[in-house]
Amino acid sequence: MSKGNVLQNIMFLLSAQILKIQKKEEYKGELLNKKGAFMGLLEKINNNAEKICKRNQRYLTRIKEGLKSLESFKIVELRAITKTRLLVDASSPFGWLIDEVGLAWHPILDTPYVPASEIRGAVRAAALIENKLTEDQINYLFGQTTDKFASASLTIFLPALPVSCNGKLLELDVITPMYKDPQEHLASPTPIIFMTVSPNVTFSIIYAIDLDRASKLDTKKRKEGQINNILDNLQESVILALEKLGLGAKTSSDYGRFGVLR
Repeated sequence: MSKGNVLQNIMFLLSAQILKIQKKEEYKGELLNKKGAFMGLLEKINNNAEKICKRNQRYLTRIKEGLKSLESFKIVELRAITKTRLLVDASSPFGWLIDEVGLAWHPILDTPYVPASEIRGAVRAAALIENKLTEDQINYLFGQTTDKFASASLTIFLPALPVSCNGKLLELDVITPMYKDPQEHLASPTPIIFMTVSPNVTFSIIYAIDLDRASKLDTKKRKEGQINNILDNLQESVILALEKLGLGAKTSSDYGRFGVLR
């Protein structure tokens, strides 16, 4: 369970108390009833999906303008569309009451999103797996910490926000765990229902590199880094992370796959 912010902690505490008061299956039935509060929330979000995406686009435009005012930063923006369902931060309180599987939901922007740390981790893994960047180059871009040395990251990733959709942001998904009872005729599989971001939702992936700090690194490091080549390889690693590794949970089950719009 992630610590989250104060609001998230309060929601978790209240949720735990509610589940103690009522039988879980009874309460789950109430949440998933067609006229229930949760299904009403899902419908409301999808009815306002286009408005949410447009608001996110306006927000990101301002953020990019702010970054551009810092002349030392090179800004890269990619648009990527979800090819499969997306599940990020399953410990988030949003949607957690159904079967204790949540979804990353921004508490201020009021939108599904992919945290910057999730993108950074996937890109770093893609760079290592595909050998697009050497370990030294990865440390050069993402920073490193050792017992005797620490360097700050030259790369800033922004949270990825949905900026376009076909009138639908979220949908429910269901998985049924394997039998717990070794005797099949006694087994009673219980479906787990949870929220996901729908396929065909376009996200804006934005990252920036501090070229001013990079230029101030010692000559040997600049020569080893070959800044321009590293930036090209970094973009390839971002694309590989989105299209091959995927983002979020259950990527081994083909969740979280994107198609980069070129």
